[in-house]
Amino acid sequence: MADPTPLGLFVADVILDPDTTHPNLLISEDQRSLNCTLERQSLPDNPRRFHDRYCVLGCESFMSGRHFWEVEVGDRKQWNLGVCRENVERKLPVKITPQNGFWTIALFNGHAFQARTDPRCKLTVAKPPKRVGVSLDYERGGGLVL
Repeated sequence: MADPTPLGLFVADVILDPDTTHPNLLISEDQRSLNCTLERQSLPDNPRRFHDRYCVLGCESFMSGRHFWEVEVGDRKQWNLGVCRENVERKLPVKITPQNGFWTIALFNGHAFQARTDPRCKLTVAKPPKRVGVSLDYERGGGLVL
């Protein structure tokens, strides 16, 4: 693990884990980006793979500390990103909420931002970002930053 930044955050190098990828998500060859496809891929059955929700995890897990990484969302009109517990439900339908181990934010239809809480929380963002910073403080229970 790298030395922390002056703010005490460890900068994470996020590599996506193909063993967790939902079959409708295509991971790039370098495992640093993904796209959604209408055609479901034929992937090996794996207990770690998401089957209901379009999700993928990073290869690295965090069990302590404060971490930060950025996600390039570009001009996409829809995205959902965040963090989750290692033991979230991956096979059956569940709400993407903190109560179920997911802390995420999302953009829908190019302009509707929300925190995926229960109930949903509308977020006001002046200009859609091209890049989203994610800050995880494990001991304090998470966190996302636009």
